[in-house]
Amino acid sequence: MDKFRKSFQADEKLRAGYRSNQLHFHNLDGFLSYFLGTGDAELGKHLLDTVVPWVQDNVNMYLNQEDHVAHGFAPHHQTRVLIALNVLDVALASEQVTPEMRERLLAQITFIGYTVNSDDYWSPESGFAANPNTTTTVAAYQSAIGCFLPTHPKAKEWVARGMKELKEVQLDTWSDANGGWLEAPHYAMVSFDSMLGCFLMAHNAGFNDYLFDPKMKKVIEWMAKISTPPDARINGIRHRPAIGNSYMFEPSSEFAHVAYLWKDKDPEFASNMQWMWRQQGSYPQPGIGGFFATLAGYRTMLLDPDIPEKAPAYGSELFPETGVMLRTGFRGDRETQLHLIVGNNHAHYDNDSGSVTIGGRDESSPTTLATTVTRHRTTTTCRRRPSVATV
Repeated sequence: MDKFRKSFQADEKLRAGYRSNQLHFHNLDGFLSYFLGTGDAELGKHLLDTVVPWVQDNVNMYLNQEDHVAHGFAPHHQTRVLIALNVLDVALASEQVTPEMRERLLAQITFIGYTVNSDDYWSPESGFAANPNTTTTVAAYQSAIGCFLPTHPKAKEWVARGMKELKEVQLDTWSDANGGWLEAPHYAMVSFDSMLGCFLMAHNAGFNDYLFDPKMKKVIEWMAKISTPPDARINGIRHRPAIGNSYMFEPSSEFAHVAYLWKDKDPEFASNMQWMWRQQGSYPQPGIGGFFATLAGYRTMLLDPDIPEKAPAYGSELFPETGVMLRTGFRGDRETQLHLIVGNNHAHYDNDSGSVTIGGRDESSPTTLATTVTRHRTTTTCRRRPSVATV
């Protein structure tokens, strides 16, 4: 933190805005980085005045259950828990925090910790669960609260419970030997982002070093390797394939966050990830659908524009339980790939299981698209849906 503060350069106009502008889930980064970088007392008070009601809202959400009733009250609709934690973790450094206020806030977070760790709340062992990434979200709540309250008598138990799910169940068994994930690409990123954030918290809190597990590299490399060739329809950037429950034209910032965290441990891998982030338009979020809450407010602090880019040497590759990528001309103006979904990792793929996705240069593209390297199209065809869909 001392290093961050010494290197932080504040824009006084922006600082003035952060002292009074409204905080929202999608704009937290500037508020948090400016308070951490400057220690501005007025900004600290603003953060505190905002997050105290947020924490109370979370308590009310579980006590009253008046929001998202019935089928809408699934854990992935409760990510405000992580958002409040991320802001509170910073706001508690404000000079405005009284002992009584601190005690109440920590008690409220403790209440939420007991709630999300109850088998009555979520229990895959008892068959009480849903799509895979939803269980990841619950484990993220458990882990994050345990890391937030490291001296609480239940902290180690809560972290251990969340980490057992994230590491031993999910990372170790939900990804195949080459990193292929059991769920469709968008939701694979939902799970991976939660794991990355929670493993970072656990690393910083001294609980474990899962952050640098070799399987984490394998999974994010799988996501990089199945990314499309440069797509002419969105300014020639690469993106996730729109297969299964995945959005169209979805790039990701996750490669940059991984590059930042691995830059000292494995510089070449970090450079490959930085290259893929640049290839995806230097996108600022992990995805385009939903809200990725685990690292909310900290993503811009997990970027390093000075990491050198180095293009990887991706070729054809087998993902034993997930599929196969056949590729030629990688990074060239004739780059072409065929991605076949095959294997046991079929969760959340719907009718796209068994489909073939082809990405390559489309000669019908208009010449106004500048260079041939950007003139690519991606087409998905499915054995259960004879019509061809352009994605």
